[in-house]
Amino acid sequence: MNAIKNKKTILTFVTFFIVLALGFWFFIDNTPPTPEETFIAIKREAESGDSIAQRELAVLYERGIGTKQDYIQAHAWFKKAATQGDAVAQSYLGALYASGDGVTKDYIKAHEWFEKAAAQGDAKAQSYLGALYAHGDGVTRDYIKAREWFEKAAAQGDANAQNDLGTLYASGGYGFPKDPEKAREWFEKAAAQGHVRAQYILEKLDASEHSISKD
Repeated sequence: MNAIKNKKTILTFVTFFIVLALGFWFFIDNTPPTPEETFIAIKREAESGDSIAQRELAVLYERGIGTKQDYIQAHAWFKKAATQGDAVAQSYLGALYASGDGVTKDYIKAHEWFEKAAAQGDAKAQSYLGALYAHGDGVTRDYIKAREWFEKAAAQGDANAQNDLGTLYASGGYGFPKDPEKAREWFEKAAAQGHVRAQYILEKLDASEHSISKD
């Protein structure tokens, strides 16, 4: 299964806040703001209480963009946005608790925040929940629930969930039958999105099938 620690990319809302807070400087002077100016602009919006800006500020702290990397600050700002109901921030917060970055590792709290985000349809959170149930981290191990969450995320195009579904179907024996065809189908979907492990598995499957056909 894929590690919970996988991070998401910075959302395009960053550009919106750069333009808003810097007074359309980019368009007037045709000079892109520096990472430090971006950070200041988004921080100003975040301090005003905007949940999206709070989430984006947390991402900047988490990645050390325009400021020193600071997981404690990242956690604080993700939590501000998450408590306002921002699903993406809730998912990020769950990931921090699962990885232990900036906070004490706590799978129970990770599950709590992933569940809130997943209930709002966040695909990453749904995928993370599937992984928690598959590994039994913070919850009782339950492959049926793992599959249900992986399916929800995979249906939205989450490559990690697609790969994990392929793994479950390839293994079988977890409350549902082994199904090589379904396994390949999900591996192919994940591989098409550049998922390295799914691509590796497909290569192995193809090599094995080619070897059998030669015999």
